[in-house]
Amino acid sequence: MTVTEARDAFAQSSGYEFEDLMGGSPDDPLTGTNEKGEYLSFFVTAGGADSYAVSWRYPAEAAEGFGARLPTIAETFLAS
Repeated sequence: MTVTEARDAFAQSSGYEFEDLMGGSPDDPLTGTNEKGEYLSFFVTAGGADSYAVSWRYPAEAAEGFGARLPTIAETFLAS
């Protein structure tokens, strides 16, 4: 799967609603919400011939605090 195909497949299977899958580059994190108001953010990156999704979930009350720091933490993950 390409990064774009993997991103779209992950978003569609997550159970969260994402506003815009067409905006930004495929490497940009996307954030969606569910019916409970919880957030799910993720990005997909290529690693050799494979694509990997890194996701993080957090409640609405964490969106401005810890939730805002999670993308920076997720960007440091390495697939090995």
